[in-house]
Amino acid sequence: MINIFILDDDVMRHRTLIKRALEIANVDKNEANIVTATTSDEAVKKLQEQDSWDILMLDHDLGGEIFVESTKENTGYQVAKFIKEKDIKFEKCILHSMNPVGIKNMAEELAGLGRVNKIPFFLMM
Repeated sequence: MINIFILDDDVMRHRTLIKRALEIANVDKNEANIVTATTSDEAVKKLQEQDSWDILMLDHDLGGEIFVESTKENTGYQVAKFIKEKDIKFEKCILHSMNPVGIKNMAEELAGLGRVNKIPFFLMM
């Protein structure tokens, strides 16, 4: 059983992101524990439910906003900082957002903790 965590504020996108995560992991849905969140607070709570994650898929801009500064509340950057501070283990992290600065900030925060891939938003969908 692999553990997959998805952070995206649009629940309609969760289905597509789950499908992509399963393709990346090369497993069927019944072989995966899939956890989703739509806010940074929810993500922080749910990330602590597992000792380690195989795949993290993190969006930067949450709450229906786009091109949000990383210093604001409720962003994927806040989640990336939490992952680093709490030493949450992961094998692979995929950052997807229309916000290139936000993704850069998240990637810098997560550097050295696991494999981090930045994938342009339009390629994820």
